[in-house]
Amino acid sequence: MQMLREVNNAKFPVFTNRMAYMKDIQGGLQAVCKVMEEYAAEEREKGRKEGRQEGEAIAKEKAIQKLMQVQKLTREQAERILL
Repeated sequence: MQMLREVNNAKFPVFTNRMAYMKDIQGGLQAVCKVMEEYAAEEREKGRKEGRQEGEAIAKEKAIQKLMQVQKLTREQAERILL
């Protein structure tokens, strides 16, 4: 992902001015950093949640397969045992 270094768009003067403030005015850089840190933390937590869900699904599938193999059960029987 390429970082946008400068925002200067005549179609969006309010946005352009705000970005200039955030980038150039003292304290603006800290405000941008804080927003980006919060965004990164939110995205990191989303990723962890998705990873946990995927891991749980994989573990459940492995357990079903093992039950089917060892106990000679149908998929439906194995799934009922795990519920």
